[in-house]
Amino acid sequence: MPSGKTVYLAGGALVQGSFLINHAENVRIIGRGILYQLGQILALGRPNQPRPQAEKLTQDIDTIPSAAAPPSQIRSTRRDAILIEYSKNIEVEGIIEVPNTYTVLIGQSQNVTIRNIKSFSAGGNNDGIDIFSSSDVVVDGVFLRNSDDNIAIYGHRWNYYGDTRNVTVQNSTLWSDVAHPILVGTHGDTDHPDTLEDLKFANIDILDHREPQLDYQGCMSLNAGDSNLIRNVLFDNIRVEDFREGQLVNLRVFFNGKYNTSPGRGIENILFKDITYNGTHANPSIVAGYDDSRKINNILFENLKINGRTISDDMPGKPGYFKTADMANIFVGEHVDGIIFRATASTTRHNGQPR
Repeated sequence: MPSGKTVYLAGGALVQGSFLINHAENVRIIGRGILYQLGQILALGRPNQPRPQAEKLTQDIDTIPSAAAPPSQIRSTRRDAILIEYSKNIEVEGIIEVPNTYTVLIGQSQNVTIRNIKSFSAGGNNDGIDIFSSSDVVVDGVFLRNSDDNIAIYGHRWNYYGDTRNVTVQNSTLWSDVAHPILVGTHGDTDHPDTLEDLKFANIDILDHREPQLDYQGCMSLNAGDSNLIRNVLFDNIRVEDFREGQLVNLRVFFNGKYNTSPGRGIENILFKDITYNGTHANPSIVAGYDDSRKINNILFENLKINGRTISDDMPGKPGYFKTADMANIFVGEHVDGIIFRATASTTRHNGQPR
């Protein structure tokens, strides 16, 4: 798609393929139609669809020339349902997606708004919205049921370079059949370290989380690898249902040999405010640094409610020798400084006792 253009998918329309926005500005994809990728439709089963025709359609997609980016410019070889790279002032609004890849990939771009889209995927590595090395991104009012991470925020990967900052995800519903509803930090640039900062997740319902691999659990996960520094992150008013398998939170400075070339630099200044979880299937959550120079600092849980019980450092019934985190089923490991649990004023009587 070239700069200055709008594509409208009318209600009832079925559009097969993907949209590439590369080195473009002021582009919109809007409407109420459905964007789907052929592999996903085949996976869902279409007995009257002959395989030779399916292979030809896939080949046609891969050979469509791009009018948006001159050959001399960097261009990804990916074919995500919507691919936004090296671009700015982009809007995607209202459509329904059934992808066979990522629903939306945002790479090294700025001023991107994704609003009121719905996505359903069932194949391997079919992420929802992934953001790499980008700034000033808003994801608002989306419904994502995906077979991998719903929302993933990273630094460098592939041909995308630079920090990621000023990202807001709000007013949305997430359903992750595998991996994380929310993940920040795995991928970065060891040689030129990235910072992922000023991230906000607000007014979100997490309906499900199912991940049998312990390395990839956590409804809300900050996993600093590849020399990333994660800082200034707000989780505000997040409601978590009784998911099938996983953890409520997972905060780690770590080295994952499958994806990383170095451990992260740290995680700092994180606020979990008005988080509620009602259920019995959660494994113990984890908060753990890596070493004395790669720590987790200043983590505040404010008005955290587990099955209706507010978890705070002065909560009634907590034995004095318990860590408050024990009451929330959170394991706090080494290299963690400044973790606080407190009740907000709205949930506390004048005598200091929780309601």
